Amino acid sequence: MIGVNKQSKNKEAAFAWIDFFVKESGYVEENGFIPVLTTNEPTLPQMTEFLSYQPSLIESADRDATFYRIGNAAQIPFGTGALVQELAVAPDLQQEFEKLNKRWQKAKKSLGY
Repeated sequence: MIGVNKQSKNKEAAFAWIDFFVKESGYVEENGFIPVLTTNEPTLPQMTEFLSYQPSLIESADRDATFYRIGNAAQIPFGTGALVQELAVAPDLQQEFEKLNKRWQKAKKSLGY
């Protein structure tokens, strides 16, 4: 996912870079991703076949800043891949979820939510 931070001091250049990246860089096509532009066709036959089944594609919505404040205070590494890796190798997944929930609740309370 790419985007421009609302705090950016140079939004015009950031949007221009995204425009270039999406329309001209060839990154999506060279790596076989689902095309960002709906007018483009995928380059991988497997992706073309997948899309022929007309799946419902879900875009993630921007999370409220509260989510990130609590996650940071709880030291839960959302969005880095580290959390998924930790959970994938956990000997007891339920126990790991319980630990995360306790950290989340403690952070939430400490922040006054």
